[in-house]
Amino acid sequence: SSCTERPYVREETLDAAFRQTLKALILPDDLLAEFLRSLEVNSEERDQAKAVRLSELRAQHSMLTKRLDCLYRDRLDHTISANAYKGYKSEIEKECDSVEGEILVAEEMNGEALRGGIRILQLLPTLVDRFENADPQEKRLCLLAVLSNSCWKDGGLVVEYRQPLDSIVSAVSLH
Repeated sequence: SSCTERPYVREETLDAAFRQTLKALILPDDLLAEFLRSLEVNSEERDQAKAVRLSELRAQHSMLTKRLDCLYRDRLDHTISANAYKGYKSEIEKECDSVEGEILVAEEMNGEALRGGIRILQLLPTLVDRFENADPQEKRLCLLAVLSNSCWKDGGLVVEYRQPLDSIVSAVSLH
Protein backbone atom coordinates (compact mmCIF):
# COMPACT_ATOMS: atom_id res chain seq x y z
CA SER A 1 0.00 0.00 0.00
CA SER A 2 1.49 3.29 -1.07
CA CYS A 3 0.97 6.88 -0.09
CA THR A 4 -0.85 7.98 -3.23
CA GLU A 5 -3.76 9.61 -1.40
CA ARG A 6 -2.85 13.07 -0.12
CA PRO A 7 -5.01 14.04 2.84
CA TYR A 8 -4.87 17.57 4.21
CA VAL A 9 -2.61 17.78 7.26
CA ARG A 10 -1.95 21.02 9.15
CA GLU A 11 1.57 22.38 8.82
CA GLU A 12 2.02 22.37 12.61
CA THR A 13 1.06 18.69 12.73
CA LEU A 14 3.55 17.85 9.97
CA ASP A 15 6.28 19.88 11.67
CA ALA A 16 5.69 18.03 14.95
CA ALA A 17 5.75 14.65 13.18
CA PHE A 18 8.96 15.51 11.31
CA ARG A 19 10.55 16.75 14.56
CA GLN A 20 9.79 13.36 16.14
CA THR A 21 11.25 11.65 13.08
CA LEU A 22 14.43 13.68 13.43
CA LYS A 23 14.60 13.02 17.17
CA ALA A 24 14.80 9.31 16.33
CA LEU A 25 18.23 10.09 14.87
CA ILE A 26 19.63 11.53 18.09
CA LEU A 27 22.16 9.10 19.43
CA PRO A 28 22.98 8.72 23.11
CA ASP A 29 26.40 10.25 23.77
CA ASP A 30 28.09 6.89 24.36
CA LEU A 31 26.72 5.43 21.12
CA LEU A 32 27.62 8.56 19.16
CA ALA A 33 31.19 8.40 20.50
CA GLU A 34 31.38 4.69 19.60
CA PHE A 35 30.14 5.29 16.03
CA LEU A 36 32.55 8.21 15.55
CA ARG A 37 35.50 6.16 16.82
CA SER A 38 34.55 3.31 14.51
CA LEU A 39 34.30 5.56 11.46
CA GLU A 40 37.54 7.33 12.29
CA VAL A 41 39.36 4.00 12.69
CA ASN A 42 37.84 2.75 9.42
CA SER A 43 38.91 5.98 7.71
CA GLU A 44 42.48 5.63 9.03
CA GLU A 45 42.60 1.94 8.08
CA ARG A 46 41.33 2.76 4.60
CA ASP A 47 43.94 5.49 4.17
CA GLN A 48 46.69 3.10 5.34
CA ALA A 49 45.46 0.31 3.05
CA LYS A 50 45.34 2.77 0.15
CA ALA A 51 48.92 3.89 0.80
CA VAL A 52 50.13 0.27 0.97
CA ARG A 53 48.27 -0.67 -2.22
CA LEU A 54 49.60 2.37 -4.11
CA SER A 55 53.13 1.56 -2.97
CA GLU A 56 52.76 -2.05 -4.19
CA LEU A 57 51.32 -0.95 -7.53
CA ARG A 58 54.03 1.65 -8.09
CA ALA A 59 56.72 -0.92 -7.28
CA GLN A 60 55.12 -3.35 -9.73
CA HIS A 61 54.97 -0.62 -12.40
CA SER A 62 58.62 0.26 -11.78
CA MET A 63 59.61 -3.41 -12.13
CA LEU A 64 57.70 -3.68 -15.43
CA THR A 65 59.36 -0.51 -16.74
CA LYS A 66 62.78 -1.97 -15.86
CA ARG A 67 61.85 -5.15 -17.72
CA LEU A 68 61.00 -3.09 -20.79
CA ASP A 69 64.38 -1.35 -20.54
CA CYS A 70 66.21 -4.69 -20.24
CA LEU A 71 64.19 -6.11 -23.11
CA TYR A 72 65.14 -3.11 -25.26
CA ARG A 73 68.83 -3.56 -24.40
CA ASP A 74 68.60 -7.28 -25.19
CA ARG A 75 67.15 -6.40 -28.58
CA LEU A 76 69.88 -3.82 -29.25
CA ASP A 77 72.52 -6.42 -28.30
CA HIS A 78 70.79 -8.93 -30.62
CA THR A 79 70.26 -11.28 -27.66
CA ILE A 80 66.64 -11.79 -28.77
CA SER A 81 64.96 -11.71 -32.17
CA ALA A 82 62.78 -8.88 -33.40
CA ASN A 83 59.67 -11.10 -33.21
CA ALA A 84 60.44 -12.20 -29.65
CA TYR A 85 61.06 -8.56 -28.69
CA LYS A 86 57.71 -7.47 -30.14
CA GLY A 87 55.85 -10.28 -28.34
CA TYR A 88 57.47 -9.71 -24.95
CA LYS A 89 57.14 -5.94 -25.31
CA SER A 90 53.42 -6.24 -26.06
CA GLU A 91 52.85 -8.47 -23.00
CA ILE A 92 54.74 -6.15 -20.67
CA GLU A 93 52.99 -3.05 -22.03
CA LYS A 94 49.60 -4.69 -21.42
CA GLU A 95 50.63 -5.41 -17.83
CA CYS A 96 51.84 -1.81 -17.46
CA ASP A 97 48.50 -0.49 -18.75
CA SER A 98 46.64 -2.73 -16.31
CA VAL A 99 48.76 -1.57 -13.36
CA GLU A 100 48.38 2.08 -14.40
CA GLY A 101 44.60 1.58 -14.42
CA GLU A 102 44.72 0.06 -10.93
CA ILE A 103 46.82 2.99 -9.73
CA LEU A 104 44.22 5.45 -11.03
CA VAL A 105 41.43 3.54 -9.27
CA ALA A 106 43.40 3.36 -6.01
CA GLU A 107 44.15 7.09 -6.14
CA GLU A 108 40.42 7.82 -6.54
CA MET A 109 39.60 5.98 -3.29
CA ASN A 110 39.61 9.10 -1.17
CA GLY A 111 37.49 8.10 1.83
CA GLU A 112 34.98 10.91 1.26
CA ALA A 113 32.08 8.62 2.15
CA LEU A 114 33.62 7.85 5.55
CA ARG A 115 34.42 11.49 6.19
CA GLY A 116 30.85 12.34 5.15
CA GLY A 117 29.55 9.76 7.61
CA ILE A 118 31.62 11.32 10.38
CA ARG A 119 30.25 14.77 9.50
CA ILE A 120 26.66 13.47 9.50
CA LEU A 121 27.14 11.97 12.96
CA GLN A 122 28.63 15.23 14.22
CA LEU A 123 25.60 17.18 12.92
CA LEU A 124 22.89 14.84 14.24
CA PRO A 125 22.77 16.30 17.78
CA THR A 126 21.84 19.74 16.37
CA LEU A 127 19.47 18.49 13.67
CA VAL A 128 16.20 19.00 15.57
CA ASP A 129 17.17 22.53 16.63
CA ARG A 130 18.23 23.40 13.10
CA PHE A 131 14.92 22.08 11.78
CA GLU A 132 12.85 24.00 14.34
CA ASN A 133 14.62 27.29 13.57
CA ALA A 134 14.65 26.91 9.80
CA ASP A 135 12.43 28.56 7.22
CA PRO A 136 10.25 26.25 5.09
CA GLN A 137 12.85 25.91 2.31
CA GLU A 138 15.62 25.01 4.76
CA LYS A 139 13.29 22.52 6.48
CA ARG A 140 12.64 20.89 3.13
CA LEU A 141 16.38 20.63 2.43
CA CYS A 142 17.00 19.21 5.90
CA LEU A 143 14.35 16.53 5.35
CA LEU A 144 15.65 15.73 1.86
CA ALA A 145 19.08 15.11 3.35
CA VAL A 146 17.71 12.70 5.95
CA LEU A 147 14.74 10.99 4.30
CA SER A 148 14.46 9.10 1.05
CA ASN A 149 10.66 9.09 1.24
CA SER A 150 7.83 10.18 3.49
CA CYS A 151 4.04 10.26 3.43
CA TRP A 152 1.07 10.73 5.70
CA LYS A 153 -0.79 7.47 6.08
CA ASP A 154 -3.46 6.29 8.48
CA GLY A 155 -3.17 9.42 10.59
CA GLY A 156 0.60 9.34 10.96
CA LEU A 157 3.87 10.07 9.24
CA VAL A 158 5.55 7.14 7.48
CA VAL A 159 9.20 7.70 6.58
CA GLU A 160 12.13 5.95 4.94
CA TYR A 161 15.52 7.17 6.09
CA ARG A 162 18.44 7.50 3.74
CA GLN A 163 21.36 5.15 4.27
CA PRO A 164 23.21 5.02 6.64
CA LEU A 165 20.67 6.91 8.75
CA ASP A 166 18.31 3.94 8.65
CA SER A 167 20.97 1.95 10.50
CA ILE A 168 21.39 4.74 13.03
CA VAL A 169 17.65 4.73 13.80
CA SER A 170 17.84 0.97 14.30
CA ALA A 171 20.83 1.35 16.60
CA VAL A 172 19.08 4.04 18.64
CA SER A 173 15.94 1.92 19.03
CA LEU A 174 18.04 -1.08 20.17
CA HIS A 175 20.12 0.98 22.59
